[in-house]
Amino acid sequence: MTKAAYLIEEMTGCLFKYCKSGAFICPDRADYLAVNMHKKADFEAKTYQISFDVYIQRIECSVDLEDLIKLRQEVDKAYELLNKLETYMLTPEEMKEFDDYIFVLDQQR
Repeated sequence: MTKAAYLIEEMTGCLFKYCKSGAFICPDRADYLAVNMHKKADFEAKTYQISFDVYIQRIECSVDLEDLIKLRQEVDKAYELLNKLETYMLTPEEMKEFDDYIFVLDQQR
């Protein structure tokens, strides 16, 4: 998961942040697209399923050529990123380790 976090930050500029409920991705508000991390608990298997997707966060009525070029670049990066990311299955201990890693990373910024 730490490799996934590094890859997401490196390719998109989104930053992982920490809050009481754990790690989350904080997108740059100027971007059209943002990466989202989903954490789903499977209490029977005692695991967390972590998956990623991209959502449109900025919609405007008109887009000029410069904006369209920026959007195209973001879409290309998002496509490449989602092809590299996988769905992760983490134990509660691994999830805590990842959240702790993000906490330390967030404090260092």
